[in-house]
Amino acid sequence: MDLRYWKDGCDVPDIMLGMFDYPQTEKHPAFNLSLRVNFVDSNPNGSYFRMVGNEGSMTVEWEQCNINEEFSYPPDNYAQVLKAKQYAPDYDRKKIKDPEATVFKVQEGYKGAHYDHHYNWMRSIREGKPTVEDALFGYRAAAPALLM
Repeated sequence: MDLRYWKDGCDVPDIMLGMFDYPQTEKHPAFNLSLRVNFVDSNPNGSYFRMVGNEGSMTVEWEQCNINEEFSYPPDNYAQVLKAKQYAPDYDRKKIKDPEATVFKVQEGYKGAHYDHHYNWMRSIREGKPTVEDALFGYRAAAPALLM
C-alpha cells in the first residue's frame, strides 16, 4: 500500500474493496465474494452483511436478519410467447410478484454478539468454563479480514 498520497496522517485507506472467487468443490458450487467498506461516507442505514444468491438475498444487521425470496425470471421462451400472441392486449400477462420477506429480530434487551463474546471469554478465563470455539477457529474466522 502506497501511503505517500495521504497527507492527514492516516495509515489506513478510507475505502477498501476485496473480491474473492471460490472454485467449485464437492461441498459447494463455485461462488464469488465481494467485501467493501467506506470509512468516509459510511452507510446512513447502518452496518450490515448481505449475501445474494440466485434464489434471494439475506441481510444481517445488528438487531435483525432479513431473508428475501426474489422473483423468478420469465421462461426462456418468453419472447416467443409474446410473438405468438401478437402482443394482444388480452393475453394472460404475468406480473412480477413482490419479494417475499422473512424478518428475524433479536429479543428485547439483547446486548449483542460482542457482549456474548466477551462474557464467554471472561467466564472461560475466570471460572475455567470451556470455550465456545478455540483459538484456531478464531484465527480462521479472522483470516479474510487479516489478508486485506
